[in-house]
Amino acid sequence: MVNQPGAWNFSDLHTSDPGAAIAFYEDVFGWQVDDLGFAVLIRRPGYGDHLEATVDPGIRARQSGVAAPPGFEDAIAWVATTAPDEPSHWHVSFTVADRDQTVAVAKRLGAQVLRQNDTEWTRTALIRDPQGSGVHRQPVHAPIRLSRSGRRGGRYVSPSAGRTSAQESVTG
Repeated sequence: MVNQPGAWNFSDLHTSDPGAAIAFYEDVFGWQVDDLGFAVLIRRPGYGDHLEATVDPGIRARQSGVAAPPGFEDAIAWVATTAPDEPSHWHVSFTVADRDQTVAVAKRLGAQVLRQNDTEWTRTALIRDPQGSGVHRQPVHAPIRLSRSGRRGGRYVSPSAGRTSAQESVTG
């Protein structure tokens, strides 16, 4: 299950060597990578078919209405270059029903809130669990919409501008 409260929503690969990382994942998993000019997008061919058949039957029609790039329904991650002192890592977002409630529960259980961000498109929180792992939560506001596109309301937003989705999330 994906894009439902408590499940995976999206990922970002932060790496010091995007070219090598992309080649590795293309070969290992058969992922396809598209440079969109403003960001590098990882796609898993067939993922859109899965979403359309399960949790998001209108994904293609909705994306065509906002001129999403071809194959965007298969999007699973962005690729970002790390800062010089930042280790390479995967940044994972989980869907939650209510970001604020999830953050309150996480804090009560010993998590540290590293940041929260509210944008026109999303409400996110970055937390570190009591064992030191980071988690990013993104609450659901509506049925799945362009939950990984950076496009909503006909505008693209760089992934660095924050999560762009109709959902709230917690990322790590």
